[in-house]
Amino acid sequence: MLLDSASPASPQPSVYMPPLQPTFVVSCCPHPFEQRRIDYAVPQGLTIAEIVELIQPDPLLRAHGVAFLGEQLIERAHWHRVRPRPGKYLSIRLLPAGGGGWRIAAMVGIAIIAVVTTALTYGALAPVWGTTAAAIAGGLAGAAVTLGGTLLVNTFLPPPVPELSKDKGTESQTYQILGARNRIDIWGKVPFLCGRFRLTPPYAALPYREVVGSNTYWRAIFAVSHGPVHVESMRIGETPIGNYAEVEWQMRRGYWTMPDKSGWDPAAGVFPASPSFGDTWTATSSATVNGLAIVAGQTLTFNRLADPSSAAAWDLDQGKPFSLYPLDVYEDPLSVALTYAAGGQVRTTPPGADEIAIEIAFERLVHIQNQPAGKKSDQSVTFKIEQSPAGENHWSTVLVRTVTGRQQTPLYWGHRWRPAEYGIVDANQTFDVRITRLSGDTDEERNFSKCFWTALRTITAGDPVPVPGITLIAVRIRATGQLQGTIDEFNVTARTIARDWDASTNSWIWRPTSSPAALFRHILQHPSRRKPATDAQIDLERLAYWDGVTRPARREFNGVFDAKTSLYDALARIARLGRAMVSLRDLKFSVVIDEPRSVPVRMFTPRNSWNYEGEMTHEPVPDGYRIGFVNEQASWKTEEVVVYDDGYSATNATLIGRVEIVGLTSRDQAWKEGRYHLAQQRLRREIHRINCDFEQLACERGDLVALQHDVIATGLTSARIAAVNEDASGNITDVTLDAPVTMQTNKSYGLRVRRVAAGMMRTDLYPLRTIAGYSPRLWFSNPPALIDAPATGDLCAFGELGRETLRVLVRDIEPGENLSAKLTLIAEAPGVHVAEQGPISPYDPVVTPPPSVPAPVVLDIRSDERVMLVTPSRTLIERMVFQLQPIAIEGATIHVLYRVSGTHGAWQDATVQEETATGVVIAGPQSGETYDFRLQYTHPNYLASPATQVNSHYVTGRRSPPADLQNLTLAVVGGGALLRWDLAADLDVQFGGWISFRHSPDMDATLWPNSTSLARAVTGDQTHVWLPLKPGTYFARVYDADGRPSEGVASVSTKQASLLAFSPVGAVEEDPLFAGVKTKCTVVDGGLMLDAEDFDAVPDVDALSNWDDTGGVASSGLYQFAAGIDAGSVRRLRLTSRLKLDAVNQFAFWDAKIGAIDDWPDVDGTLGASVDASVWGRLTDDDPAVSPSWGTLMRIDSAEIDARAIGQLECRMRSDDRLFNLWITQLRVAADEVL
Repeated sequence: MLLDSASPASPQPSVYMPPLQPTFVVSCCPHPFEQRRIDYAVPQGLTIAEIVELIQPDPLLRAHGVAFLGEQLIERAHWHRVRPRPGKYLSIRLLPAGGGGWRIAAMVGIAIIAVVTTALTYGALAPVWGTTAAAIAGGLAGAAVTLGGTLLVNTFLPPPVPELSKDKGTESQTYQILGARNRIDIWGKVPFLCGRFRLTPPYAALPYREVVGSNTYWRAIFAVSHGPVHVESMRIGETPIGNYAEVEWQMRRGYWTMPDKSGWDPAAGVFPASPSFGDTWTATSSATVNGLAIVAGQTLTFNRLADPSSAAAWDLDQGKPFSLYPLDVYEDPLSVALTYAAGGQVRTTPPGADEIAIEIAFERLVHIQNQPAGKKSDQSVTFKIEQSPAGENHWSTVLVRTVTGRQQTPLYWGHRWRPAEYGIVDANQTFDVRITRLSGDTDEERNFSKCFWTALRTITAGDPVPVPGITLIAVRIRATGQLQGTIDEFNVTARTIARDWDASTNSWIWRPTSSPAALFRHILQHPSRRKPATDAQIDLERLAYWDGVTRPARREFNGVFDAKTSLYDALARIARLGRAMVSLRDLKFSVVIDEPRSVPVRMFTPRNSWNYEGEMTHEPVPDGYRIGFVNEQASWKTEEVVVYDDGYSATNATLIGRVEIVGLTSRDQAWKEGRYHLAQQRLRREIHRINCDFEQLACERGDLVALQHDVIATGLTSARIAAVNEDASGNITDVTLDAPVTMQTNKSYGLRVRRVAAGMMRTDLYPLRTIAGYSPRLWFSNPPALIDAPATGDLCAFGELGRETLRVLVRDIEPGENLSAKLTLIAEAPGVHVAEQGPISPYDPVVTPPPSVPAPVVLDIRSDERVMLVTPSRTLIERMVFQLQPIAIEGATIHVLYRVSGTHGAWQDATVQEETATGVVIAGPQSGETYDFRLQYTHPNYLASPATQVNSHYVTGRRSPPADLQNLTLAVVGGGALLRWDLAADLDVQFGGWISFRHSPDMDATLWPNSTSLARAVTGDQTHVWLPLKPGTYFARVYDADGRPSEGVASVSTKQASLLAFSPVGAVEEDPLFAGVKTKCTVVDGGLMLDAEDFDAVPDVDALSNWDDTGGVASSGLYQFAAGIDAGSVRRLRLTSRLKLDAVNQFAFWDAKIGAIDDWPDVDGTLGASVDASVWGRLTDDDPAVSPSWGTLMRIDSAEIDARAIGQLECRMRSDDRLFNLWITQLRVAADEVL
């Protein structure tokens, strides 16, 4: 069953030609400079060349292009012979001439950016498009850009956090801050109002003061905005301007054009019929129409703010200068005393005096003092004002006026008149003005009336701001008794009048609006731009559709831009509040709308794309947004609304982002925008990039496409349909893919197929029957009819139902070579569009995880000398071996991490030196340390296994004692003892270690300390040694390369030495009396022992580490035999020493022991005793009783010699631990002659 099918988000235009015969549909971009797709119905049987000629008659425009039948590129040379069959998908795209069109596209984007980022305000806007040859060439390059739909400088979707504006709705604080003052900004820029806002406009010209009679008035003119605008209210501070007395105002709405509709007679009593916005008539008579008084010569302009029959729908004198504010006011500051004695005072105006004004000041007092006594009375002064053309002395009386006062404060009086209304008019409008005091002078003691002529103003009529399209307001207001100082807190609430889309009439009409679509067009076409965009340069169809999206959602833009704002920034900010992005589409200014979409129009998998790249943001999502805005419902005060993420409130939110979005004036809209951006932060985290071939030609920015890729584990696989199977009823029961897929029980699966239906490309989803196993054959849950089913060769994506592909939006299209392109894709995230209606949906990356590898099972761990690695240089490297239980998955890789137990340090990677199915060998951990380990399997086709942790394993390495020597044997060969054994098991014995030998005369001796050393030791890699043959027990002990002995001792006993054929010659027995000379030794209980040392025996007290810790056993001693052996003559003799020794622990106190108790061989025995004794002597061939010549000192164990005597015998004793002594109970040397 078909679940869904592709359809564009917004309707695509279709052009149908009168059919000559049965037709089929062709999808074509008929113009090389347009990106829009159009579906044509063309007659069947035509060749591709005939179809192209039918669609694009201009041979120049159809000179270059590509055509595809399905996915097959048809070479242009074959267009005249290929006739598409009905049902085939034919797509045609005409391209700009020249093979470098795509390369040009990569460079021309910079030029387009330069065009759209010029300044927005008057006089600073560069033209968007031109009509010169250079402009046409630029248009050609621009077309190459728009074919790919490349981005300019904006991102495709609004950023997660909108751009900041400290002014909350405007670009300058002056325009909106309540209590702000009107500023004088010479050569400054005019504000650009978009939507409805309250603003404090700058002065359009300097305000000035005038005195009329005894009252002071202020005249000012304000530049409200680029027009036209509808001024809803005017205030001074917070007081409506209508509450002031003697206030006048005039407004020029800022029409772009005012078509002259010639004369109109108001005497008819009705306004002109069927007017259009800006239409202007000139009144031919004076009359009152519907309450509007009209004077002949006045102009009447239709503003469309009301029905044409209403007076509110018409503006007067919009194209004429202000009468309340002239072109120029020249003030000549004076200080001329006006006295009766001096007579008239004359001053001359500059040329152009349309009006003249004078001011007289009584700067001290105007009254009569003490008349009657103690009180003041009135004082009057009469003046006469006259004018004459400059230098002609033809005087005309303008005014005779008596000024009366009774005050002790200064009094000001003035008068203003039109010189053309009095006497002779000068051609240059230059006049002499004379003021004469007609009243007598006063004494200024009791009668006060001294006055001065303080100002002569020359006023020239005209328009002070001759710039079209600017909304201006001129104000004249009495300051006396109403204002403190100048008028500098004037503000207005106004709304932009723009061409707004009217869905009821399906047309654009002029009216006040805050619609983003209308304002977008308004800025582009405003006459303040150096060259406004034409209708042909704006995608009006897309803007009309956009208005239909924003108006029901009540998304508005209400703000003010100033000179700092570029054109692109202004468009982007307006578009952002309409959930859209600025774009150039078919060389037209357009938008890409962020709105819900239905079904993907294309599908991309590894089968038709390459070079996948992905990015993901991991920035924390804020708990909420604090959004600043100007609230129109709260008298335009600056407010904030806190928008919380789901699950957060004021009680638990800690991460609050502060943003201020330009154009917001509604709390409700601010809250919705906050929810929208929170949803984007949560749901749009990923960016995907793929390269594809000519299929990108069918994509536009903003299109919804389906993406399946193994890298992001979306879907399970992609394939092609290799075969379809049809049942008897004409339904397709199953399909066979060109690659097998895996199904598991208890899961539902689907197949999304990109196919051609009725000549159109679409992507359809088909539910599948779950048949567990591994097979390329898939069965449909509801077999579709043949017309609705996939076909052989169709591209498909297989996966769990509803998760076969990821729904993504095309954000960027970057053209490449040979019609290829790189697509930048982002998540569709439909949840962002409903975040304002309820909880935000959880983030779903649409990942289908593959099965995971089982966790490693550790059976055994070895880390001692037996598993060390020997390098070619015979260096030992410590290693560890983990014995693992085999797993059934081939190709898995083991990873091992480690760190010191009991710490929180970072886990480190162990170096894997060898890996098998049953174990892994690693290097890295140091011996003598305790570690925690983590082992984990990975596999390219499976999820990583859970980690297996092994805690607190002590790495033995070279710190454990070596193993005991094994299989020690003795053989008597030629009078010597041949000892043999197995090769030592420990590598650090074989390499760098050794084996030591000792002997005891007892046949049943078992203790190493109760024996004496033999002179010979061999390296650890040996397996035999020749030793002197002596009866008793031989001991062998293993030492590793660091000198650690084995815990056990190997021993072997022999009696063969006593059975040899020797004849006794002599013997020396020192025991039990030990009568010889003793050095550091003494006789105790019939045995020879080392002396005990005390403090006086310490040779160097400075070397003591602890003075309280003296005493113990002497480290060495010497016993000299009392006699030797004389054989009487030189003979071949065999000398054998017999030395029986026991180790003795004389100081078995724990406090006297050092080192860790775990390192003691035993607690209170002698296993750890290191004592030894050996017999030494000298040989001579002389008579030992008569000054013999003795040989060198030699050790006597068992040896055959040729000599007469042996003498100077001595026993050397040694103890390596002061706690242990030795006790020698037998000390003998025997000499036997060999028979």
